[in-house]
Amino acid sequence: MLFRNIVKRPPQKQHAYRGYIMACLTLSMINASAGEPVITELITNGNFELGNWNGWTITTEIGYKTSGFFLSKPGINLPVSIYSTANNPTGGNYYMVTDQDGAGRNSLTQKFTVPANTTTVTLEFQMFVNSYSYPYHKIISPFGLDLTFANQHARVDILRADATPFDTSSTVVLRNLYIGADYGLNPHNYTSYSFDITDTVLTPGEYIIRFAEVDNQNFFNMGIDNVSIKATIVETPEEEPVVDNPSPAGCQLYGVQDNGLNNSEFFTLQTNGETNTFASQPGYDIESLAIHPIEHWLYGISSGDVDAGLEKGYLYRIDAMNGELYPVGDVKNETIDFDEVDSLSFNHTDNTLWGWAKGYGLIKINPLTAQATLEFPSLIQIEGLTWDINGNLLYGAQGTTLWVYDKSNLSTNKHNCVLPGQVEALEMIQHQDLNWGSPFLLIGIHNNTMHNLVGIDLNTCDTVIETPVPYNDVEGLAFEPRTCITNELPPLLPKPIFPISYQPYK
Repeated sequence: MLFRNIVKRPPQKQHAYRGYIMACLTLSMINASAGEPVITELITNGNFELGNWNGWTITTEIGYKTSGFFLSKPGINLPVSIYSTANNPTGGNYYMVTDQDGAGRNSLTQKFTVPANTTTVTLEFQMFVNSYSYPYHKIISPFGLDLTFANQHARVDILRADATPFDTSSTVVLRNLYIGADYGLNPHNYTSYSFDITDTVLTPGEYIIRFAEVDNQNFFNMGIDNVSIKATIVETPEEEPVVDNPSPAGCQLYGVQDNGLNNSEFFTLQTNGETNTFASQPGYDIESLAIHPIEHWLYGISSGDVDAGLEKGYLYRIDAMNGELYPVGDVKNETIDFDEVDSLSFNHTDNTLWGWAKGYGLIKINPLTAQATLEFPSLIQIEGLTWDINGNLLYGAQGTTLWVYDKSNLSTNKHNCVLPGQVEALEMIQHQDLNWGSPFLLIGIHNNTMHNLVGIDLNTCDTVIETPVPYNDVEGLAFEPRTCITNELPPLLPKPIFPISYQPYK
């Protein structure tokens, strides 16, 4: 038997246990501070550090030749005019800038939503505007962003949600924040701007921030970075609805297999080393599993290949006995709906839930509401996550590459270990009878029915555990040591009383 667990079956639904949990939740809500302000970012990718302009819309109209907004690095020469630009000591690796070798007009816009109960809204950005026209460095036509007559200027506006990219009429421009060009010798340094726009966007709903320019006299470079719109929200706490919680997870390893495109099968590892498929959820495309360290609820999340009528990027609690799904909510925030979240993991030191959203990066998810915050923007395509035992390092799989996120300095680096196959599921395991008590990384290998569940010692990169399971597309693994602890043991002691037999990889 390769990776045995003397299984303690998950308990039946216990009304006393459930009542205790709900009483704790109710007490915590009563003690919560009513009206405590929360600051929320309304702009997506405002510093362009995703290495693209995701979240933004670029519109260009060209008189002739080339004109447009370009993603560039601060301080380097521009792609068309080859003019120099200023460094930005407080910027990152990227910013947006206009460049051209002919007349044109360009707009960079993003729609944002002001939530209800907002008390203040502030706009901040950094910008330089280099105009090379002579003798007038700026020409502001009465016809707005028009190419027909002499025109050379930039502008920044707050617009109505239905405004078109170049409309400057008073019916759609709610507030003009900048118009003209920077005066003096080019290139100009970045200028930091800050505006209180509360009165402009006081009514909750959608608005547009626009950066635009028109040039038909000579070269014109409008550089933009670190755009931020923050709303201060005072929420009135609402009573949590009383829900029938699912059966919690027990002292065993849980997994989810993807059959075909999106048919999810939940399984456990049994006493005799075999697996038991205890439920199937066709069409839901559950991509990952995680167990809450305290409540022991089993969580899963749907990804982008769900059947019609089902929700993408939806967080569920899963009944650990029968696989019934209990919806929590859509994983999103005020500005982003995270439709493709391919991995989940709880941090065992603070009990926070984390996920990796395709095209965005690392997110932190509220397990009670599914509301999410983008913590670390990245375009790495991670398909498996797990925190280390101490809650300092987060491991992520990208094919055979193992990435490590260090929360102490907010950095990512490649690990020295190369994973032995395409990996989509990770779980960190520590057990006194396995790998001499040292933590190891349990991984599910894609399309390998002979060696598809193995353990890797991250200090030596050696394979220390091997457990073949009859699945070739394991999407998620979850094991919580604290489900194995008796009441006599300290509550934080990660030492299961049910042994898992050890056999080295051969």
